[in-house]
Amino acid sequence: MSMTTVLKLVEERYGSGRDNPTLFAGKCQTLMQVSVEGSYAWAVAVFLRAWALEQTDDFSGAARLIEKLLSSKDSSDLDLHPYPALPPLTHPHPLHPNNAKALQKRLNTVSALAQASAAAYEREESAPSILAADSPQKLMYRVQLRSEMPVGIRFSFQEDMSLSTVDLLTVPVMLTSDMSLFRSVDFTEPVILSIRVIVAPAGSLIPPVSLASAALVYSTPETVVLDHKGKGVIPVSVSFHPSASFHQETWVIWIYLLPTNNDRVVPLLIGPMDIILSDEERDEEFQSCSPIRVSTVQSQNPDLNPSHLFTFEEPDSGIHGRLWDSAVVLCDAIPNLLSSIGFIGTKDAPVPKVMDLGCGVGTVGLLIASTVRAHVVLSDLPDCVSLPKKNLIANMDLITKQGSHVDIEGMWWGDEEKLAQLGTFDVIVAADVVYETEYFDDLFKTLECLCNDQSEIWLVYKRRGLSLDEESGFFDRICQTFKEVSPSDKVLGNVAESIGCFLRRYRRAS
Repeated sequence: MSMTTVLKLVEERYGSGRDNPTLFAGKCQTLMQVSVEGSYAWAVAVFLRAWALEQTDDFSGAARLIEKLLSSKDSSDLDLHPYPALPPLTHPHPLHPNNAKALQKRLNTVSALAQASAAAYEREESAPSILAADSPQKLMYRVQLRSEMPVGIRFSFQEDMSLSTVDLLTVPVMLTSDMSLFRSVDFTEPVILSIRVIVAPAGSLIPPVSLASAALVYSTPETVVLDHKGKGVIPVSVSFHPSASFHQETWVIWIYLLPTNNDRVVPLLIGPMDIILSDEERDEEFQSCSPIRVSTVQSQNPDLNPSHLFTFEEPDSGIHGRLWDSAVVLCDAIPNLLSSIGFIGTKDAPVPKVMDLGCGVGTVGLLIASTVRAHVVLSDLPDCVSLPKKNLIANMDLITKQGSHVDIEGMWWGDEEKLAQLGTFDVIVAADVVYETEYFDDLFKTLECLCNDQSEIWLVYKRRGLSLDEESGFFDRICQTFKEVSPSDKVLGNVAESIGCFLRRYRRAS
C-alpha cells in the first residue's frame, strides 16, 4: 500500500469525509482489508474508520475498532515525524506508545456514548408507559459539541490582518435533550444557527464584550443549517476588522452558536481557546471544552447595560453538572416572578433573601442575583459545589455591580443542624428536584425548615420517571403543609407547557 494512498485518505478526513462519513467509513474498511495488520496504513485506516463511525452514531462499532488498536502490536517503522498526527493523537503512527493514553481516553468517551445511546433508546421506548396520557411530545434541546476542541489555534500573523480571511477550525455540533435524546419528529424544519465569533486578549473565563456583535472580527459563514438528525459541521473563518490591532502573542476566541428559528433550542458558547500568532509548528493538543450556557439578564439596575449570564456545564460529572429544562424555562420567568411578590417594580423594594435549592450549575440563583439586588444562597450536595463556585467567579463583576451577595453552601437535605444555621428565606427556588421518591422525606423537611409564614416556594417540575401515583402522592403531601398560590401555570410560557414543565408556587398554610 503506497504512502500516497494513505495520506490521501487522511486528507479526505478533513474534506469529503466530514460531508459523507458513511462513504468515508467504507473507504477506510477497504484500506484495512488490503493492508498488513499493524502497519501504518492499517492503523490509520482503523483509526479513521472509528472516527467515521462516531459521526454516524455507531459508537459501539467505533469502540471495537479503538480496542483493536490498543491490543495490536506494531510491525512497521515508526519514524514518521514528517507526517502530521491525527487529532487527538500526538504521534503520526496510531500504534506508537505515545498515543496509548489518547486512545484509551477516546475509548472511554466512545464507550460512554455507546452506553448512553443504548440507555436513551430504552428510555425513549419506555417513556409513553410512565407518563400521563396528555404528556407533551416535544423535548427541549441544547446545542452540544460532538468532539473535543483544540487548546490553541495557531496561524501566521500578517501585518494587515484586515486584508485576509483566516480559516480557524471546524466545529462539529449536534442537538440533544437534557437526557441525551434526539427525535427528528420534534422538528418541522431544520434548525438554523447564527455564528458569532469574539476575539479578545487572554485572561478571562467569559467574553469581556457583549455577545450582540463580534469584537474585532467578522465570522463566515454567518449561519449554518443543521441536518435532519440535528447535526452539522461549522467551518469557522474570520476576517479581521480594519481597527484590529494585536499587541500581544496570545489572544483567545469564543464561538457563540445561537438558534434563530426555534425557541426550544438552548444556545452554546464555546471557549476560551488560545489563538497563537506564530509560524512555529507544534503538535496540536485537544481538550474537552465545558459547554457554556448563556442567559439574558433583564437587570432592574438602570445603570447597568443589557448583559448576559454565563454558566459552565460539566455533563459528564453527573446530574449536578447539567442545566436542566426546568431551570431553563424558569430563568425566562424570573423578572415577572420577582415583580409579583414586590421585589422589583416598587419604590424602595426590599432586598430578598433567596435559596436556590439543589442549584446544580447555579444558573437560576445567579440570574436572580444579576437581576435585582439580593442575598442568594446556592446549595447542593457538599461534593457538588465546585461548579457553581466556578460560575460565581465567572460572573462576579455583573453580580457585584448589581449590589448582590452570593453564598454557596454544601448541604444534605434534611440536615436540621445545617438548616438551622441557614435560617429562613423569602424565596426558595426548587427546579427539577422532584425525581426520586427516596428523597421526598428529606426534601419536605428541608422546605419546612427554610420557610417562614411569608416565604414563597417556586417549584418547577418536569415529568420524567415518576409514576402517576408517585407524582400525585408528592403534590398531595406538599399541600398538607403548604397552600398553592395561584395563578401559576401561565407564568413559564408556552415553551414550558410544550415540553411538560410546570410551576407551582406555595406558601405555608395558615
